[in-house]
Amino acid sequence: MLYQTEAARIVTGATKLCSIENLYRDLKWETLSVRRKKHKLAQFYKMKNGLTPSYLTTLIPTETQQRYALRNENNVPLIYGPTQQYNNSFLPSTIRDWNSLPEPTRNAPTLSSFKYRQNKDTSKSSPLFNVGTRNESNHTRPVTNVLQLSKLRSL
Repeated sequence: MLYQTEAARIVTGATKLCSIENLYRDLKWETLSVRRKKHKLAQFYKMKNGLTPSYLTTLIPTETQQRYALRNENNVPLIYGPTQQYNNSFLPSTIRDWNSLPEPTRNAPTLSSFKYRQNKDTSKSSPLFNVGTRNESNHTRPVTNVLQLSKLRSL
């Protein structure tokens, strides 16, 4: 998060006095944890749909036969481990995230449509953040509610 915060300051020209929440809100950047989650789900989609080598595909637990039709019959069975560290590792945590996705997203016909459905509610950042250099980014300071200390002293 430290690297992403510094990158946000560079892009916007904001100082360390600026609120990090305001920076992320104005830039409309996803946090690194959200980006990692999306990449993990994309990898799991590939594993589930046979787009990866078989040694990865066989890691996914198979569905067990249910006597009754249940709401969660299309979910991948959860994996439980002896430690919290194992439960937070790739496969168990990604299966939990996968099962929480809407059914249309999980059943997307292609990887690109799966990624599109994951990102369809994500808004784009302002094009003002894509021009100029760090020294020319004073136009963003009013957006992030930051004033330079030297300007405050002269008032």
